Amino acid sequence: MNWFDIGIRLAIGFVGLIVLCVAARSCWRQRGQDPARLADRRDSGEHLDGREGAIRRTERVVRFSEGSALDYRSMLKPRLAAVASRRLGDAGIDLVDGDAVESLLGPEAARIIDPLEPPPERRDARGVPATTVRDLLRRLDQLR
Repeated sequence: MNWFDIGIRLAIGFVGLIVLCVAARSCWRQRGQDPARLADRRDSGEHLDGREGAIRRTERVVRFSEGSALDYRSMLKPRLAAVASRRLGDAGIDLVDGDAVESLLGPEAARIIDPLEPPPERRDARGVPATTVRDLLRRLDQLR
């Protein structure tokens, strides 16, 4: 056997492997699952129902929001603002009243949930640290 025969056999084996991968992927798609998304679903908690899934999805949003101000602005801030609005509303304070919110929660926490805050100038700017989010939620929880 010479090098040409070995090359031909390797090429045929490679083509066969590609055909097998394409066939397997199409079988997954027919079942309604895309194999490329399975790991994403597992990590995000999408496949979980109830409280555990919600907690995992929220933890994922907080992790993303630490790295990017854009992720914070688009994913985490609306959730935090909804929680803060409800808790502050129970205490008789409107979320838009910046001075009252700042005196109750502190300047950093008030900045995080301020609905009138302008969008970040740089899309790749750092987001909000998880410790800051944790402190905000702790302060909101104390309003009960």
